Amino acid sequence: MNDVAYYKETACIMENSQKLEEEAELESKIEILSTVRISYTDDLYKIVDALNRTLKKDDYMFGLALDPEDQSQAVLTIYRT
Repeated sequence: MNDVAYYKETACIMENSQKLEEEAELESKIEILSTVRISYTDDLYKIVDALNRTLKKDDYMFGLALDPEDQSQAVLTIYRT
């Protein structure tokens, strides 16, 4: 491996390490306030998107996922960041 390739690889590793540290720091700051299971509808994501856009400045974040055990149910999670 030549010097240029070595330095590029080292820089890439350091950048990835920094990104992982930043993600870990963000995750440690996120607090789950509430989780609720609701009936899934096709437009449910629009509500979550609107909530995220509206309340981001107030440090709230909303997550939406399908219930892995029952695909007709969605899991809505409210976070404080």
